[in-house]
Amino acid sequence: MKDNPWRGLSPYTEPKAGEKTFAFCGRSKATRELTSLIHNNLFVTLYGKTGIGKTSLLQAGVFPYLRSRQFTPITIRLGQLPKKENLAGYAISEIKNAIGEDYIQSYCQEIDLLNENCMWLYFSSTRFFDEKGQTIYPVLVFDQFEEIFLSRKDDAWFFMRQLYALLDDSLMANEEKGQHSETNFRIVVSIREDELFRLDDCIDSLSLSEMLSNRYRLAELRDEEAREVILIPGDGIIKETEQKELADQIIHFIKDKNGNQLNTLLLSLICSLLYDTAAKEWSNNIGVRHLYALGDNPL
Repeated sequence: MKDNPWRGLSPYTEPKAGEKTFAFCGRSKATRELTSLIHNNLFVTLYGKTGIGKTSLLQAGVFPYLRSRQFTPITIRLGQLPKKENLAGYAISEIKNAIGEDYIQSYCQEIDLLNENCMWLYFSSTRFFDEKGQTIYPVLVFDQFEEIFLSRKDDAWFFMRQLYALLDDSLMANEEKGQHSETNFRIVVSIREDELFRLDDCIDSLSLSEMLSNRYRLAELRDEEAREVILIPGDGIIKETEQKELADQIIHFIKDKNGNQLNTLLLSLICSLLYDTAAKEWSNNIGVRHLYALGDNPL
C-alpha cells in the first residue's frame, strides 16, 4: 500500500521540500474565499468550532496561495508565552526569524514596545524582500488567539490596540523619516467560535470597530466535500468497487445524532484508522469490512 495519506488528529500543514506531503482536500471553496478575503483586507478574523480544521485550512490551503502572490504567512502563537514576554516584541521577532534580517530593511533602530503605535511604526518604517530582491508582504497569522484572553487579558487588550493602530488612517507616514504609507502587511486572527465573545468584548470595550469587519466562519464539511477527503487521498488505496459504499458509510458514521452535521476531526481520524487496520492485515486495499472492524467506538 501507499503511505497513509490522512493525518488523523494532526493538522494538515504547508508542504515543504523533502518532506512527506498529505493531500489536503474538501476545502477548495473555503480556501478560495479566505485567500481572497486576506488578499483584499488588512485584518481578517477566522473562526469556527473546535477541531473543524481552521489551522489545516490556513496552513495547507491558504498559505501556498498567499506565497504565490508575494505574501509571506507567519504563524504566531501568543498564548503560551511567558508573562514577561512582550507580545508586540515577540511578533516582530517572529517576522525577523521567518523572513530573515538580511531581507528586511528598517529605518527604525529602536521601537518602544510599550507604545500603542509600535506595530504601526515598525511596519511604516520597514520593507521586506525575498532572496531575489522582490517585495514581499508579511501575513501575521495569530493562531488560537483565544489563549491570550484566557492567560493574559490585560496584555491582550493592549496588544489589540497596537494592532488597531495599523488600521488607523489618521496615522500618516512621514517619508522624510524613512517611513512610508504602504499597507505592507496583513493580519489574520484565528479563534474558536465559542471564545469569539472574548474578542468581541475587547473590540466593543476599546471601540476598535474596524476589527468587526471581514470575518470568515469555517462551516462543517458538506457531504460532497467529505467524499473528497475520503476518495482523493484514497485513490489506489480504497477498493475501486467499494469506494462509493465506503464513503457513504463513513459519512453516515461521523454525522451527529440528527444526521445533519459532520464531525470534521473524526473524518480524518477514521480514514487514518482504516488505513492502519488494513495495513496490519497486509491488505492491499481498504474495504468496507475494515470499517466494520473498527466497531461502534473506534476512539
